[in-house]
Amino acid sequence: MRRAQMMLRHGAMLLVLLLSCGSCALWAFETSMEISQADLQARTVKLFPQHSTTPYAKVVLSDPLVQLHPKENQLALALTVQLFLGDLPLGHTRAEVVGRLEYTPDSGEFYLRDARAANLDLSRLAPELAPAVENSINELVRGVLDHHPLYVLDEQDARQRMMKRRMKSVEVRDGRLLIFFDM
Repeated sequence: MRRAQMMLRHGAMLLVLLLSCGSCALWAFETSMEISQADLQARTVKLFPQHSTTPYAKVVLSDPLVQLHPKENQLALALTVQLFLGDLPLGHTRAEVVGRLEYTPDSGEFYLRDARAANLDLSRLAPELAPAVENSINELVRGVLDHHPLYVLDEQDARQRMMKRRMKSVEVRDGRLLIFFDM
């Protein structure tokens, strides 16, 4: 009887040890963090409006709308583009801004790099002005997004602080940005 109790006790301890090591092993390999589209939207809206002015023209980017495209595994921004010749408004259009999402481990920041306006309708402009306006829009978009992160990991959050240097990949899924980290 005593031997059976000892074996049962040892078996239970072994089971607890195996279960705890198994969960540690699962935790140690990979974990993820979700950033909702609403959270990205709330942070991105603070970056706009942005203006670019030359002696003759002005471009204003405003009203950002974060778009998560799971099929392309891509994050994009839809922006209102307003065009002015001097102070005279030429009109406005919407543009989808696409680029590659880049993570900077030292700062824990996510940027949209190599951003460019796609699906830009400049048909209401004189054909000779369209290339210059498109260039100006792309320069402004790159200038803003190269220097302002779309998201920053929170240094006050112990989990995010620990994940900061261990990012493995980013994926767009179900209206969320999923960030995978090796642990």
